[in-house]
Amino acid sequence: MNRFNPLEDKRFEEWWFDLPCSHCKKRDYDFFDEEGRPLCEKCYNKLLHRKEKRQMRNFKHALDREKEKIRRKEARQFYEILAGSGLLKDYQIGFVILD
Repeated sequence: MNRFNPLEDKRFEEWWFDLPCSHCKKRDYDFFDEEGRPLCEKCYNKLLHRKEKRQMRNFKHALDREKEKIRRKEARQFYEILAGSGLLKDYQIGFVILD
């Protein structure tokens, strides 16, 4: 979210300043969303909070995927060591590693 200044952009006319907040319809707004729609401070903060939550959720999912990759790599190494030492044949342990 960038603080958008319509005064610097020539696309906006005088009528634009009479528009209400695009979410709550209040006439008092200080911010603009990424598409240039007017937002009051309360709605801007809500939008920003949702965006931050979405970014954190995406980061958490990416972190979980990386942890899963590391866990699989360690499991693969463990079973390769067991297979190399002959323990798997002695005890007839079977395993499958899916990637």
